[in-house]
Amino acid sequence: MAETKRCPYCGEEIMAAAKKCKHCGKWLNQPPTVPEASDGQEAPAAEDEATATAGEAGKSSGWGMAILKAVVRAIVIIVAVKFVFDLIRGDLNFS
Repeated sequence: MAETKRCPYCGEEIMAAAKKCKHCGKWLNQPPTVPEASDGQEAPAAEDEATATAGEAGKSSGWGMAILKAVVRAIVIIVAVKFVFDLIRGDLNFS
């Protein structure tokens, strides 16, 4: 029988020579580590570094998206107020 080991990520039994777990799909080239952050919060695992970097980029563009949403809301409110005032004054003709 072939030699086996446990996947360090999901715990399922896999071949000892496996490079990737067939159950969870994680690459086994390095053991799972969770380095501790200096501020006491848990730092992202090595496999999530790309995601964490993308998240940092998303935070900086988050302000831009918030500003864009605020501008769109302001425009919608201005158009709605103008519509209501035109409706009240009788300037709108629906026929």
